[in-house]
Amino acid sequence: MNNTETITALEKQAEIKREYDRKYMEDYRKNKREKYLKSQKDCYYRNVEKRRAYQRDYDRKKRARLLEERRKKELAEK
Repeated sequence: MNNTETITALEKQAEIKREYDRKYMEDYRKNKREKYLKSQKDCYYRNVEKRRAYQRDYDRKKRARLLEERRKKELAEK
């Protein structure tokens, strides 16, 4: 009788440990996935900001170049 109680107790402990491990791994995977998605999102927005900054610089230089050409034409006409 004592032996079967011990086996039952060990089985319960093993079941509890399996359940704990399963939940731990689910949480671990979920956190890992969330971190990955967050880093991807941050990277995306960082790249968007870089593209916008590049486009602003390009547009600013283009406007400056066009103004310079316009001034040259006006000076040439006079």
